[in-house]
Amino acid sequence: MSRTDLRLPPWAVSARTGANAVVTGALLGVLQWGVLVWLSSYLSSTALVYLLSTAVWLVGSVAGLLAPGRRLEGAWLAAAMAAHAACRALAVAHPYDLSALPALLACVAVMGAYAGRFFRFRAPAFRKVKWLLFLENTGFVLGLLGAVLALFVLGERALVLLPWPLFAVALATIPGQSLDPVSALPPSSATGTSDRGA
Repeated sequence: MSRTDLRLPPWAVSARTGANAVVTGALLGVLQWGVLVWLSSYLSSTALVYLLSTAVWLVGSVAGLLAPGRRLEGAWLAAAMAAHAACRALAVAHPYDLSALPALLACVAVMGAYAGRFFRFRAPAFRKVKWLLFLENTGFVLGLLGAVLALFVLGERALVLLPWPLFAVALATIPGQSLDPVSALPPSSATGTSDRGA
């Protein structure tokens, strides 16, 4: 029996994997807050735009979760960051121009897609998925709170700067993978000895 056997408590996970879940949650919180602020400030503060952006984020998350395969997690994460930058650039370049909304929502969908991919990539590393949800949600709330506080200190540029250190840490702590096409599954998963347990 491996070191990651049933004697481990159900919440047991490596420090790197746990930190990655919290930091990724914080990053997603900051990205989502940025979308809300930019669409409200540069496009429209109507409830319809808010509901559309939220719905598109969720649709992207479902698409990312259901997409087959467990490869190139770093590339998915980088795509979310590129979409975040593109979203702001489009919003600033087309103030109050609703014709830009489809392109803006496409950026939101790409960001949401990584949220779904994250859970698909990371779930095998946890014996109980509820602990993954707990860590990611904790990070998400911290990210939202941090973004709000940073807005008071740095203004709107906080939403431009804050995601990048979170992105760097999230990328560096991806378990066993970076931008190269290798599996996101821990090596032990292939032999049935992952820390998911029975």
